[in-house]
Amino acid sequence: MDEYYIGEVRIFACNFAPSGWVFCDGTILQIRSFPTLFAVIGNLYGGDGKLTFAVPDLRGQIAQGMTAPTDMYKRQGSETVTLDDTQVPLHTHTAYVNGGRPSSLTPGDRLPMRFFAGGNNTYLEDTALQSPVSLSPQAISVVGNGGSHNNMQPFLPMNFCIAVQYGEFPPRP
Repeated sequence: MDEYYIGEVRIFACNFAPSGWVFCDGTILQIRSFPTLFAVIGNLYGGDGKLTFAVPDLRGQIAQGMTAPTDMYKRQGSETVTLDDTQVPLHTHTAYVNGGRPSSLTPGDRLPMRFFAGGNNTYLEDTALQSPVSLSPQAISVVGNGGSHNNMQPFLPMNFCIAVQYGEFPPRP
């Protein structure tokens, strides 16, 4: 393998961590066994920082470049999301109603206060209806169940490994 830095993370298509590398699975390591790696990453990913430290846990995660220094080492995003009204763009729903005159409508088809007369979107007042009435459940109804939906992009699981031995210490700028 070509040269690499201690603490470098690479993706491997094999089902084992190559010699000098360990899986990025959150494993707790002894500082005395991997002092160079500890000097590079410290206990940013876990451990007590006195005797132990952890490697990053990238199982089920996507590594992404940070947008701000404060984002480094923080898990972000979620596998599922439940939308609320503030996350849905403004929109309308078409209401399907009976086109007959109000006197010929069944109770489930009644319209609130106005009757569509047809042509040029004109409406006529219906003096017989003086208060709002319910629309048919088939015309307008609640949809959805309030549950979450999958928020994951398509993916192919592979092994992320971190270099723990035999590499060079990364130079600091």
